[in-house]
Amino acid sequence: MSRSFLPALRQYFRRSAAPQPPATSAPPSGTQQKLRERLITRTLYRMNEDIGTWRTALRQAENREYPSRRDLARVYQEILLDAHLTALVQNRQQAVLGHAFALCNTTGQPQPEATRLLETVWFDQLVGAVLDVRLEGYVLVELGLDARGRVADAQKIPMQYVEPHSGTLLREGHLGGERIPYRGVEAYAHTLMEVGAADDLGLLFKAAPHVLWKRSASKFWAEYCQLYGMPVAIAKTNAYDSTRKDMLDKLLSDMRAAYHIVMDREEDLQFLETGKSDGSPVYDKLIGRCNSELSKLILGQTMTTDDGSSLAQAQVHQRVADSLVQADLRLVERVVNNQLLPRLQQLGYALDGLHFCYLHNEALSPDLLLQLLQYYEVDADYLSGRFGVPLASSSRGDI
Repeated sequence: MSRSFLPALRQYFRRSAAPQPPATSAPPSGTQQKLRERLITRTLYRMNEDIGTWRTALRQAENREYPSRRDLARVYQEILLDAHLTALVQNRQQAVLGHAFALCNTTGQPQPEATRLLETVWFDQLVGAVLDVRLEGYVLVELGLDARGRVADAQKIPMQYVEPHSGTLLREGHLGGERIPYRGVEAYAHTLMEVGAADDLGLLFKAAPHVLWKRSASKFWAEYCQLYGMPVAIAKTNAYDSTRKDMLDKLLSDMRAAYHIVMDREEDLQFLETGKSDGSPVYDKLIGRCNSELSKLILGQTMTTDDGSSLAQAQVHQRVADSLVQADLRLVERVVNNQLLPRLQQLGYALDGLHFCYLHNEALSPDLLLQLLQYYEVDADYLSGRFGVPLASSSRGDI
């Protein structure tokens, strides 16, 4: 083989080894096939995540040449098993999912008949997917249509398949496979909704190290309890027979599971309490610190989920949490008004002149209500609904 051929051969293998931009697949024409049905579903296997895998996933997600969020999705999937983080996310999202809403006309009057079009399971799915943008940074939601062309469901496409910078889907969920373009494609214009920013990795990216540190602390604390939480059993015997000593050793091992042991009268059993100082506060404080950091990250404060020191501080923390909920409500309103309603109109829904809004009815405090009763007449039905007490007619007349 000539020397002049070697550089060309090296260049060939270097070009073959480098990741090549995969071919794209055009959407099928004349069909209502869902975009997510074109994906090849593969199991996102769970792994033992740590700070190293988290940083590796971060580098892959931020890689501009060949970005991939598959490993980041695996990290997010794992940390959402944490009970405290799950409770925080539910606390924030349920405040929006349980909030009253309506479709209103141009004068701001709710339209009950039109509002019933959104009182469906698929709309709750949509709102939940929109709220997930706070956690993941970017979500792609697809509206599923039934045979009549009506919306039947709203599903979030898993983040490991989505490449938001290029507007394509990784059909097999990894680089090197076929890509499916979705941005600017007419076939999906009425059913796809993009929410969030392509560069945003969400709150879960910042929550991951705290969950991983807490998991490690819990593991080491469990090992500490196993080593130092139980007294050491000491068996004394006068026997010189190694067989008898081996038997005693087995009896002590079995005693850990059965909590009893049978010995000869000449033998003695003692328990030696460990003299080591209690190391539990070290692990407990680390876990508590991680939990408080997660509370601040998701809810902006700690006292609505942890113990508080005073009512005044608790009220301040509650106002902080309420401000985040208000921001989430505004996010959902913008997405529904700017993206969902125009798509529903294109699908044939009669929604002309209507807009979506959450209802903000501030209830009167009992003290203020008593002051109003001195000067105004208050309807008995309102009082009954406000306080849940049935009111009978009064001989003194109306209230």
